[in-house]
Amino acid sequence: MPRAHVSVRLATDDDLPVLVDLWTELRDVSPRRPRTAHTPESPEQRLRTVIADPACRVVVAVVDEEPVGMAVLSRTWVSPLLDAMAVQVSLLVVSASHRKHGVGRALVTAAVSYGEEIEADEVVVSVLPSLREANRFYAQLGFSPQVMRRTAPVAGLRRRLGTPQERRSHTDLARRRARLAPARVRTALRRAQS
Repeated sequence: MPRAHVSVRLATDDDLPVLVDLWTELRDVSPRRPRTAHTPESPEQRLRTVIADPACRVVVAVVDEEPVGMAVLSRTWVSPLLDAMAVQVSLLVVSASHRKHGVGRALVTAAVSYGEEIEADEVVVSVLPSLREANRFYAQLGFSPQVMRRTAPVAGLRRRLGTPQERRSHTDLARRRARLAPARVRTALRRAQS
């Protein structure tokens, strides 16, 4: 299939239904979905907020007048202590039916253009190590790993960083819950049957 002509433009509120679909598609392929912040906002409201944010730029890739990809770009510093400006690509997704047709490349080109506009030194992307196709795509464009970024749940860290007494009490609580779980299930079943 020949490469389609891809154009990239700024996203508008009219694009919100497609942007939500693309965001959902990306979340569905991510093997470890990060928990979103506890917020009453819907994905559509959150995207609307990002589109309106002057510190961000949301761009849409269009093929035959159909939005088929999006990227969320923001201005950031390479490090808080360095004077090097960067464009952060915090989300880049192309619909499954339009991958390998130049859409991702067009979205990265938009990030580069934004970087030139704000006089940024670098373009930074974050991608899960398990997304091999995405990692290959970025590597082919010249992106290289800069840091290993590790994450851990706050509750898990609290347990591990606590005093030995706190760590023991968390372990004891987990054991009690595990031991009582079958009894709770039996009680719930008895209540449901009566």
